[in-house]
Amino acid sequence: MKCVLETALEQQRTLELEMMGLGVNPNPIIDRLEESLNDSLAAFSRPPIWAKRLQLIGVRVVAHIALCAVMDKVSKEGDTAQAHPVVNEISQRLTWHAPDLDRDARLAMAWNLVHVCRSAGYVNLYQSKREDTTVVRLSKSLKEALTEFDLWGMAGLTRRPMLIQPVPHTIDAPGGYLTDPLRHGISHGSWDNVTENADKLVRVMNAKQNVGWRIHERSLELAEFLAVEHEFELNTYSHKVALVVAREMVGRTFWLVVYIDHRGRVYYYCDILSPQGNDLCAGLLRFEEGQVMSTDEDWYWAKVHVANCCSGLPIADGLKLDKMGFDARVQWVDDNMENISAVSDDPIQYKHLWWDGFGKGAMSFKCFAACDALAEALDTGEWNLPVRLDATSSNNQHTAMMLRDSDLAWRVNVIPNDTGEPHNFRDDVCEENHRAWVEGERDHEYVDLFLDNEETVNNSSVAKNPTMIIPYGGSVLNIGRKFMGDKTWHNAGTDDEPEWMVIASPDSPIGKLDISVDLGFGVSMKLGSDYRKSLLTVAPGILEYMTCIRACIKSAGEDGEAMSWLTAMGLRVVNMKRVRVEATLTASTCFDDETCSSLKFWKYEDTLDVRKACTAGPPNFTHSMDACHLQLCIWDLVENCGVISIAGIHDCLAALPKDIPAMRRTVPKMLVAMYRTSPLEIVCEDYDVELPEFGDLDLDDVLRSRYIFM
Repeated sequence: MKCVLETALEQQRTLELEMMGLGVNPNPIIDRLEESLNDSLAAFSRPPIWAKRLQLIGVRVVAHIALCAVMDKVSKEGDTAQAHPVVNEISQRLTWHAPDLDRDARLAMAWNLVHVCRSAGYVNLYQSKREDTTVVRLSKSLKEALTEFDLWGMAGLTRRPMLIQPVPHTIDAPGGYLTDPLRHGISHGSWDNVTENADKLVRVMNAKQNVGWRIHERSLELAEFLAVEHEFELNTYSHKVALVVAREMVGRTFWLVVYIDHRGRVYYYCDILSPQGNDLCAGLLRFEEGQVMSTDEDWYWAKVHVANCCSGLPIADGLKLDKMGFDARVQWVDDNMENISAVSDDPIQYKHLWWDGFGKGAMSFKCFAACDALAEALDTGEWNLPVRLDATSSNNQHTAMMLRDSDLAWRVNVIPNDTGEPHNFRDDVCEENHRAWVEGERDHEYVDLFLDNEETVNNSSVAKNPTMIIPYGGSVLNIGRKFMGDKTWHNAGTDDEPEWMVIASPDSPIGKLDISVDLGFGVSMKLGSDYRKSLLTVAPGILEYMTCIRACIKSAGEDGEAMSWLTAMGLRVVNMKRVRVEATLTASTCFDDETCSSLKFWKYEDTLDVRKACTAGPPNFTHSMDACHLQLCIWDLVENCGVISIAGIHDCLAALPKDIPAMRRTVPKMLVAMYRTSPLEIVCEDYDVELPEFGDLDLDDVLRSRYIFM
């Protein structure tokens, strides 16, 4: 056993050297980029400061960092991405080797490194159609080389799972990877905000990253087989690279490093294989430590999970099973065991029952994994697939709790409604949309288009983003962009004279409409505006809450300070949005191709931007409450209920079937405990702001709800 651990430790150390560009493995692609970089440096009679700094770090190290960063950011968006996030990612990774360099110096190096990648023939740079955006695209020759040398695994290299348990987080310092520069800890904030009272927060982070995971090999083999047939659907990063990494992990236990953002939300750093990942990830991941199915209640919650994973698919005849009551879901599974067993026994022959594609929002591998887990448990009595329950509109649940709004509370299942069954808040918003369109209350040119295509633009799935974004203070622009789907670049010109523009994704609500691509953005804005009006009509308390938080921000801003608050987990959250000024990055003149040499960028001053802080404040406050609630639940389950295998994913929890009853008791208990002392009342008192009028919600009624998480 000692030998195995030492081997894993050495493998982890070797992996982290590779992550930082210090590995010794041969890499012909990096060789070529290193050569191109040396050629660029040799062209200077007097090297500029960025080149001197680069040489101090090491040419090969920098070449490795630059290409891995480019591959990560570009492959995530389908081989094309805006230059800004690419440059920023390279800049961030340079801190591993040059932590004392300021942001301006790192950005200058990063922008020139993008041009080095172009000189090596690895990327192409284009201007968008309006020439206001620079676009980076992986070249055909790079993709061919990555395939030839089997090096697609370079994408996501810096976000690999750990082969041993991570270094524990402490109140004094973040943990995670063995190598200190790779320890992320907190994003968009400082670890100093983890106060001396944050012991529970640190325990939760460690509990999550100490969970062992395994790859389910049968699901992986199925995914690899289908990836060949459906290659055109695959995203390079989230599908192709995920399959490469999953294959590397087969047969071994691995761990996932976690970190928090400045609001306290806990994230898995490995976004390639993560419980927070896509459908493919959900199908591949299993807890290392499972359970023996020993009670009827164990089987009950396993079946609830199976029904949730089959929801909306052909096996369920399109029925939204996850919106039904728990008993109805279990009954559906009992009634459909023949099809569930068929999917497990021969997923290819019965593919028509479960296949939903590889694309965004797909449920394919969730469905197969759940059917297979149930069939396997019936055969062996063992279960290790995470059973997941999601909050129903968590942001609105917290708004209802903060305002003691009983009307909103029953709409989002914080308290039981008269039927005793779960209520779908999104349907309320869709009904208001329909009423307003029919009765002529929405005065714009696309009303008839929306009514003619109501099944496409006015349904519970489409309403998901508005009901999440608007209560967080999101604008019509934010909603409209969501309706456009994943950023999709379209060449409106020719190969010789490209004119790149962003259009609606084909699988988005706007992309499904029979309209010109030029109209997409305008249509999405009108649809976003209609959803906003309908939501605030159904739940007017949302606007009262946002107005209150913004008043606190303005009060703090009168003294030039950012609003801040302390969560129940001991994290100091600071709602700081800095004034930004435009700057220009300019590449050196040593490169043969001098097009796209300038890039507009933002520099941030230490002055508070009150207007932007008012935009960010409501979502930051709600996210911090949501995060705090989830952490309290995990802390209670781990410390008081002995739960070991657990995952938290934004506003949902996942555990083994035997632990679901404890989870369902903990969720309302911790929610009520949080709001016995009103967080909103505390910040209003701190900033001398009038508290909104509270409703008549009885917190004890919350303890009776069955469907806060469902």
